[in-house]
Amino acid sequence: MPVVDFTDFSGATCSNIKWALEGYSLFIGTAYSSSADYYADIQANSYANNTENVSRFGPKSPNKRTAIGSRFQSTYGNQTVLAVFTTASAWEVRNNMKNMIGCSMGVMLDGGGSSQIAWKTSSGTKSYWDAGGENRAIQTMVTVNADTWA
Repeated sequence: MPVVDFTDFSGATCSNIKWALEGYSLFIGTAYSSSADYYADIQANSYANNTENVSRFGPKSPNKRTAIGSRFQSTYGNQTVLAVFTTASAWEVRNNMKNMIGCSMGVMLDGGGSSQIAWKTSSGTKSYWDAGGENRAIQTMVTVNADTWA
């Protein structure tokens, strides 16, 4: 069931939560026979008390999308993957994160004009890619400070 408030979990407090991320699960570990089954899950049709379903962001329509996931590779170990899609449905994001990138877990984050990624090159120069070409200021972001970069 979608978690609206972290206090929905018994024993959760601000002091014992190390990090949290808001978004919609890509349900990478679940096998679906069709995109319709996937959309039924992310829209939480089976949860009568769900007031925060995914319908409000138009998951079936192609749009700019941002996702974060994790994968394991024998060469590099556990990796955090950040991805930005120029135009994709939620189903396409899920399948790309799972099948093309090899993630075992994934969450779809913000979309639209907020779908962008910034990084520093090995020389320390800031670079970025914005799915909409807007390069607009954003209010929140995920930051990854890795020991090594693959």
